[in-house]
Amino acid sequence: MAHTKIERMPVWRMIMYSLGQFGWSLLSAVASLLTYFYIPPETGEATFPILVTRETVLGMTVIGVSGFLASMSGLFFDPLMGGLSDRSKAKLGRRRFFMLIASLPLALMCFLIFSPPTPEASRINALWVMAAVVLFNIFMSVYRMPYGALIPEIGHTSKDRMLLCTVTSVTWAFGFLLGAQLIFALKDMLQQSFGMTPLAAFRTVVGFYGVLAFLLLSLPLIFVDEKRFCAGQVSTESPIQSIIKAFSNRDFVIFTASNTIYSMADLILQLGIVYYITVLLGLKESWVAILGGIGFGLSFLWYVFVNLIAARVSKKKMVVFAFILQAIIYILIALAGKLPGSLMVLACVIIALESVVAAVTGIVPGAINADIIRADAIRTGVHREASFGGAASFFMKIPLALPPLVFPSLLLLGRSAQNSTGVRLTALVGFVLMVASIAVLFLYNEKRTLETLAREEILSRK
Repeated sequence: MAHTKIERMPVWRMIMYSLGQFGWSLLSAVASLLTYFYIPPETGEATFPILVTRETVLGMTVIGVSGFLASMSGLFFDPLMGGLSDRSKAKLGRRRFFMLIASLPLALMCFLIFSPPTPEASRINALWVMAAVVLFNIFMSVYRMPYGALIPEIGHTSKDRMLLCTVTSVTWAFGFLLGAQLIFALKDMLQQSFGMTPLAAFRTVVGFYGVLAFLLLSLPLIFVDEKRFCAGQVSTESPIQSIIKAFSNRDFVIFTASNTIYSMADLILQLGIVYYITVLLGLKESWVAILGGIGFGLSFLWYVFVNLIAARVSKKKMVVFAFILQAIIYILIALAGKLPGSLMVLACVIIALESVVAAVTGIVPGAINADIIRADAIRTGVHREASFGGAASFFMKIPLALPPLVFPSLLLLGRSAQNSTGVRLTALVGFVLMVASIAVLFLYNEKRTLETLAREEILSRK
């Protein structure tokens, strides 16, 4: 497949590709409500029945262990799927083939996570939840590893890669907003309008989301023709060889380490948002959707500025700035109710700052990662795009398994307005992680990557 025959993907097709991320972001956001569903906040209102025991073993809950086991499954499946995708010679394409076989099971497993077979706490329910969460993460690996590998392949220039990261960031944000925040408003609407119980209303919304997500996951399969638009080539390396080569890239390792620590902090925010709003700010669950919608709306306004600034300012400096803001946000959350002034004003300040963070981290880190992967392909002549994704996931899985494991245990120290110790501790953990992420990011050598990409663009114009 000669490089000169590869077409530049039209923007409208890039948008169709990005809607696949809407689908898996939506499902991922819903799955992140595992703790909320099985250990809901104590607000005095009607809530879900106890379907899985909340007792602990060695300080760990069943829900915490489920999340940990799910992450451990990805530890092996993500790099495996990355390597298999890079080596695949399927007629449909080395990426779309795996995405096709994973899309329907992924949507189905998301619903089953919240639908254990017995109406009360039992061992069967505990095993069901563990199995459903693990299978969900396995199918997520099968879809997401090939999907993410397409960005450095269809993004032939730094500008295209930045554009792809922008549109996928927008669709990811919509998926997260719909799945992790608007779900509360929709649940309340079903309860009030149709008299549904909290359990029935929640499951109804999750079922609807599953159908919608499946349709969205199918769009890249239809509109991304790998033979026409992808610059990558089939790799001859084994999955293990590709992973080893990926880890030999110093820039990739350092940036992935920083991004991993940030992702741990961000996961705490996703797990804790409903607790921060209901327990620390004293608002109803429906405010999760309201404040989240405002935050995402503001972040979209920043997207244009992020792209303009990225063309003139170091991407690394932009990310450092965003990480500093995120650290400040965690301090404000931890001190909510302890500072003078209105809690609503504090909420608005936090949302405004978070919108800036979301705009930068939603676009720029993905563009940096795609640049690093593209630069590696230029230097080595080997296209291991999915293997890099698998290596990053392998690197991140154990650290990212820790927040879901520890978070429920911290909540047991206090998750009510009268005793919010556990909720505040989760925010302090997020702050410490952000400080560590910033320290590691300073070690990333951005200049080396940019010089390699600049040489390629000069040669392509000759």
